[in-house]
Amino acid sequence: MDSIVQVLYDAATRLKLALLDCKLLPDAVVRCTARLLLASRLRSAYRSFVDIRLSDLLQFVQSLREMAIAIDTEKAKSQHYEVPTAFFKLVLGKHFKYSQILHPFQSDV
Repeated sequence: MDSIVQVLYDAATRLKLALLDCKLLPDAVVRCTARLLLASRLRSAYRSFVDIRLSDLLQFVQSLREMAIAIDTEKAKSQHYEVPTAFFKLVLGKHFKYSQILHPFQSDV
């Protein structure tokens, strides 16, 4: 019986995440879903068997590897430059500057 409930829960979670990606969920649903996912993660973190914890950790690491490093970078860049220069002058004062460095060689960084 537990496996059926878990399958239904997983399916509902996947559906909510897909709708979240499409920005089709109201804020209340997003918050509720976040609470449910966090509660589930906390419950799984309290398992007592080392092999189960290791399995969960490896699954989490794999999910991170499959994620994109950055999402919507162009949008993020445009939003960064939408902040007026006056704001940075006000906040940074005499420390207002943009810094850059030219590396004489190509690196893997």
